[in-house]
Amino acid sequence: RGAHDQNKILSQNGFMKKHVDIFEDTEENKLEYMKVFKEHSKTVEAFLEKRLKEAVSGFDMGKFQEELEARPDEIDEEILELLGSLADFP
Repeated sequence: RGAHDQNKILSQNGFMKKHVDIFEDTEENKLEYMKVFKEHSKTVEAFLEKRLKEAVSGFDMGKFQEELEARPDEIDEEILELLGSLADFP
């Protein structure tokens, strides 16, 4: 469901159509990929925050991030790595 939701939000805001022409089937990363990656990250983060606010009354992303940083020993290492990897450029 998660990938489907992400594709839905990206297609709804025209993200995929807007950027489809810059990508090539090569191993090389073009400089403009970073700009697209940052825009993609902002889009997905906004989507996740919106869904969390809908699901959790009074949800605050800033407070959530503070709690994650304050309690690294209380969070499963794999989950923490996954969350951290979402911001990494491939």
